[in-house]
Amino acid sequence: MKILAIRGKNLASLAGDFQIDFTANPLADAGLFAITGPTGAGKSTVLDALCLALYERTPRLAGAGSQGENIPDAESGSFNAGDPRSLLRRGAGEGYAEVDFAGNDGLAYRARWTVRRARGRSSGSLQKTEVQLTRIADGQTLGDHRKTETYAQIKNLIGLSFDQFTRAVLLAQNDFAAFLKANDGQRAELLENLTGTDIYARLSIQAHAREKLESDKLKQLQEKLQGQVPLAEDERAAREQAREDQQVRLRDCEVERAKIEAHMRWHADWQTLRKDEAEAGARHAQDVAAHDAAAERRHALEQVESVQPARPLRDEVLRLQSDAGKAASALKDAEAASAGARALALTRSTELDTAGKNSAAALEARDAAKPDLDAARALDAQIEAALPHVERAGAARDNAVKAVNAAGANMRKLETASGAVEQQLRDAQTWLAGHAAWRQLAEQWARWELLFGQAANHLDAERRAQAESAALVKKLAGLQVRVKQAGDARAVSQEALSQAATALDAAQQAAAGYDFEALARERQVLEARREQSALCLQRWQNLSAKRQAVQELALRAQNLSDDLKSLDEQLSACAAARPQKESEAAASERALRVAELAASASVEALRARLEPGAACPVCGATEHPYAAHDPVAKAMLEALRREAVTAKKALADLIADEATAQGKRQALTHQNETLRAQAVRAEEELSKSRRAWDAAAPGAEFDAIAEAERENGLQRALDQTRTDLAALAEREQAQRAAARLRETRDAACKSAAAAAEQARQSLEKLEKEVQPLAQEKDAATTRAETAAQHLEAALHALDEAFADAGWRADWRAAPASYAAARQHEAVEWTRNNTVLDRCGERSRQLATEMRAASEALTFAEQQHKDRAQACVGQESNLAKLRGERAGLLGGQPVAAAEKALAHALAIAGAELERARQASQEADGASTRLTETARLAALGLQQIEAERGAAQARLADWLAGYARDGKGLGREQLDAWLAWTPERIQVERSALLALAGAVDTALAVLRENIRRREAHEAQRPTEQDLPVLQTALADLNVVLEQSKKDLAAVELVLAQDEEKRVAASGLRREIEAQAAVSTLWRQLADLIGSHDGKKFRNYAQQLTLDILLGYANRHLETLARRYRLKRIDDTLGLMVVDQDMGDEVRSVHSLSGGESFLVSLALALGLASLSSHRVRVESLFIDEGFGSLDADALAVAMDALDRLQAQGRKVGVISHVAEMHERIATRIVVRKESGGRSRVSVERGT
Repeated sequence: MKILAIRGKNLASLAGDFQIDFTANPLADAGLFAITGPTGAGKSTVLDALCLALYERTPRLAGAGSQGENIPDAESGSFNAGDPRSLLRRGAGEGYAEVDFAGNDGLAYRARWTVRRARGRSSGSLQKTEVQLTRIADGQTLGDHRKTETYAQIKNLIGLSFDQFTRAVLLAQNDFAAFLKANDGQRAELLENLTGTDIYARLSIQAHAREKLESDKLKQLQEKLQGQVPLAEDERAAREQAREDQQVRLRDCEVERAKIEAHMRWHADWQTLRKDEAEAGARHAQDVAAHDAAAERRHALEQVESVQPARPLRDEVLRLQSDAGKAASALKDAEAASAGARALALTRSTELDTAGKNSAAALEARDAAKPDLDAARALDAQIEAALPHVERAGAARDNAVKAVNAAGANMRKLETASGAVEQQLRDAQTWLAGHAAWRQLAEQWARWELLFGQAANHLDAERRAQAESAALVKKLAGLQVRVKQAGDARAVSQEALSQAATALDAAQQAAAGYDFEALARERQVLEARREQSALCLQRWQNLSAKRQAVQELALRAQNLSDDLKSLDEQLSACAAARPQKESEAAASERALRVAELAASASVEALRARLEPGAACPVCGATEHPYAAHDPVAKAMLEALRREAVTAKKALADLIADEATAQGKRQALTHQNETLRAQAVRAEEELSKSRRAWDAAAPGAEFDAIAEAERENGLQRALDQTRTDLAALAEREQAQRAAARLRETRDAACKSAAAAAEQARQSLEKLEKEVQPLAQEKDAATTRAETAAQHLEAALHALDEAFADAGWRADWRAAPASYAAARQHEAVEWTRNNTVLDRCGERSRQLATEMRAASEALTFAEQQHKDRAQACVGQESNLAKLRGERAGLLGGQPVAAAEKALAHALAIAGAELERARQASQEADGASTRLTETARLAALGLQQIEAERGAAQARLADWLAGYARDGKGLGREQLDAWLAWTPERIQVERSALLALAGAVDTALAVLRENIRRREAHEAQRPTEQDLPVLQTALADLNVVLEQSKKDLAAVELVLAQDEEKRVAASGLRREIEAQAAVSTLWRQLADLIGSHDGKKFRNYAQQLTLDILLGYANRHLETLARRYRLKRIDDTLGLMVVDQDMGDEVRSVHSLSGGESFLVSLALALGLASLSSHRVRVESLFIDEGFGSLDADALAVAMDALDRLQAQGRKVGVISHVAEMHERIATRIVVRKESGGRSRVSVERGT
């Protein structure tokens, strides 16, 4: 990594742009160069620009932001003291810092940091900073709009973080001795940041946290074991007996509940059957009422069917009547259209005459307007020629007016500005005269500000060191008390361990007298026997219940089968008789229809017109046997009707019987299918129960017992097994008590051993902490003394800025506020002095500008007068021409007037042609419509004749219908014939359905009555439903309580079993967790701490050894007398004086020059350590050489020469004149007036 160029603008005292190009001569050829200039000129600002461009941080501002100080800003309020935007020069609207550098990849890059105020004005508020990274070779911008991403990319290209950069590339002012005199913690943190070895601190923290986690787990397991105490054996046996009693009681209650529920289901089925019977009766009554109510509908249907022969005659009359209406309407429309056409032809003829007259008038008007058109055209040409002259004169006059106004406004503005500047000048002079005491403070404020900062740091360091020393004294005393307490605790724990071991031996001897395995085998046998007996008893009871259910279902299935057989016989009989009944009914219906047709009035009329030997117009026969009227025909017709009614009724009765039987069969079939499914399920359940019994059968001894006695035998076997288990429980209780005692004492012994070990480790740990704590106390006391000495030196230097020595007390009371107040005074004095200079210069400038503005105003007024007179003459000539033109054509343009005349002539001609065509079309239409009206009148006459003939035929039919004794008017005929054939068919089917519904409802009612009576014959008991419901409710209460009691007993037993299992498992978990906890405790004792300090300091001791190797190599050149060495087991540093027989000295005993040389060696070593993975070719060192004598300075210069000989470009900031003489190439920062400085590069001789 190599710095190629540094550029900037408006940064602190460096006003305007500046550039330092290390690739151009003389810097390109110089390996060593100096940055020189007076105090406060801005030498360190050059290095600030370097850090700002690369990291947006600077060493000088690194710690300022954490103190919470805010700097006032007149434009935007205030900003934090550590804000890098504070480096923007006061009064500047924008600034930047830019660095060209060579990255690790060998390519050149440019990083630019920009800061600006709002709208680029010095009075605007500070805006967010911007950063840009560019590859110089192709100009490509890298990164995105996010600063974090861009700075991360810069860090990757350089290979160094900001902290590493300030140790490897830039050795900042006042930071040389920071590492040398830091405490162990600060030194470890710095080494950790530089080398990236923070993993050791994380490991230390995680080891400490893991040890606490594992210890907490062990404690939780031990607490959990205390809550897992099982029941005593006698209490557990009593709970098991209570569980068996509750199970027996629960089974008895469930059997009784099943009987009550069966009787209640009988009542529910009985209520359902009664409801079905009532609904069937209501349905039958409803169907009978509907059939009776349809009597009028049946009569109406007969009448409608009797007039159907008249339908063709009536339809013909209606058709002809409709045609006649349409023809009359057409005739009326044709006559009206003919009359309208004649009137329109007359109108069109009148319009044709008018259009001819209008066309002649338009032609005359066009000829009369020609003279005016010529005159107007000539005037328009003259006006067009005059317009440019008028416009130019007006524009000249307007420009002159603007010039006069602008000159006047400028003059007034200058006068106002001059007055304001004069007032500011007087105010600044008055203020400076009243604050003359602030002049010395303001002129050297950069020096005082630096001293104030150093003094505040030293004061803070003194106070911190004093507080730390007092805290360490207190902590050391407490630690010594804890060491004594730990020794006492260790003795007590050893005595407790001895007592626990003795008690454990006694418990182990007592437990050895029991045979645990024999008792366990006996319990296993008895529990298996008890479970087998209970299972056999339960499955035998279940098998008996399933057998009874299968027998009941078989009996019900037999009854249903008999009923279905009877219904099948009835349906077969109905099916055999139905074809004959249907045939008889159809034959009767056909005979009746033939007779009715033969007797109809229309047929009688047709018969009257038959002639012997001539063909019948209906059937085509030449013989006419019924041509004459037969008196017997009516009697035969009535007989045929009675036969048809009888046949229909017989068919309907048969259909009703068949429907009733079919409904019954469907209901019984459904019941049979349901019963069959129940029987299948019952058989399956019985088979399962039988297989379950066979699988659980106790043995051949039970096969000899009668089935009626088997249940009692099984119960006795179960009771005997329970008695044996109770006796066994008493022996097991004694065995478990001995085992628990042994386990308890074993756990107590282990706990005592762990406590003794923990007490030993605690004592050793506390003893190890005493010595480092005492060393830290001594180091804190030394730091407090050193800080006090540095503070006194800084305050002594500051005494020059104040006439009164009492300022120290005010400063000590509030250092930051006091320094900020003095800074405000210096800033105010500098600002008012700048205002004074600026206002004097501005006043002279305004006087010159006002003289020029007065001359410009006089010239503009004369120009305006001349141009106004010229404009008036041009406008008068134009007004005269426009007046003459307004009298012609009404002021209308010539082209528009010509266009209007031509348009009027064209419209008149087009209107004449349109009127001629319209007149011809109207004459033709009148002729056509007159012929249409004549033809319509002829068509209406023909339709009226046909309608009269049709009405006569319909009247003849009505007269014949009336001769049969049935009076019928035309309105009634239309009403009956309004019934469509479809409606007649639907009505006939509906009436037949009503008759069939009555028969079906009666059959269903009879079946429901039979089912109810059969169900009542199967009533189990005489108890009513309310009594059964009360008994069931009482039994449910008992049953629910029994379930709760059983659940409570089973819960207690289950919990006891879980505790027994859990206690055994927890002991194993505790043993395993104790081993894990011990392992992590040992690791935490070795490296663990809550803040990571223990392992971090140990690991960084190795890093410090490497660093001291680098530093000692530099010390061989810088100060051969001394060698740095690490204090054993710490990160402390000491100096070995090789000229005094390797005498060991404290680093705080070195003189100022010696401290600088040792610090420089450490800084160069840190640079080497930080850049071991990155080749650093640039090095900047800020200050520190002033404390060296001539010989030490020569040695330091020789070291710097060797650094540049190794390929590094080294830059040094110093005020030492001897360094300036030895370093030929210099970057000079020179002060100028107004707090400004200028940067230049020079080569000496």
